[in-house]
Amino acid sequence: MTMNLTGQEQEKNLGSWWTSLLSFGMKAVGTVVSQYLPMSTEINQGDTVKKSQSHLGPIDFTRTEIITSNTRSTVTKTAKNRENFPVMLSVASTSSNGSPLLKELILLPNEEKDVSTELDDNLTGTLSWAKFDKNSGISKRTTRDNISSRTMLSVKDWGPKNPIFMFNKGLKLSRNDANNFFALDVTEEGETYYDIEIMVVDGYGSVYDFGLFDVEYGTAFAVQYPDELDQILPIPRVTIWASCGKKKYEEMLRLAVK
Repeated sequence: MTMNLTGQEQEKNLGSWWTSLLSFGMKAVGTVVSQYLPMSTEINQGDTVKKSQSHLGPIDFTRTEIITSNTRSTVTKTAKNRENFPVMLSVASTSSNGSPLLKELILLPNEEKDVSTELDDNLTGTLSWAKFDKNSGISKRTTRDNISSRTMLSVKDWGPKNPIFMFNKGLKLSRNDANNFFALDVTEEGETYYDIEIMVVDGYGSVYDFGLFDVEYGTAFAVQYPDELDQILPIPRVTIWASCGKKKYEEMLRLAVK
């Protein structure tokens, strides 16, 4: 095992990097989704069907409520990818003790999936999306401005001793508050993750950016962070970007087909 200690503190413009991030009441580049907006109501064979919808990038979120003649109500929520490429949808919320509750969904072209168990009526938590196309995990960056396709996960109010996982638990991000570093661990033998970037936003809106990193299995990789972040518990927001290798990419696509 080798130890790689590195760190970088840099403030950035939120608008240029936060391109697919959503949280309740927060504007993302291109769209805002904080709640389902009323769309239509119809009567179908005596039942009342109410639909409302919101959007995030290429994903349409639809809430459908069917009220039967005996006043029983059934609610379903779906997410549909309207593009011709696969999309990774990440859903993140946090428990009262700061433990992340995470879900990754791959939506194939024009696919619609039930997300009733992942999304509340007001879409609370954080939603992120990323294009998961044929180049994901295969081509690497040539410059910082030309980064290969990456997935993204953002977590609000991240508490201590609660790791964040991506890629079906293939990549783990944890925090060592005693020594002020983030630890990146690859959990599966033979895997490598590329172009990893970590962004932390504190309670004052200051942005700390770390990366880019490539991390492979068997390497203990630590990212040192400044002392002032040690005082922020829980961390108001942490976002991680990463791309995977071809093997993991194909595994994630297999998991999407059911």
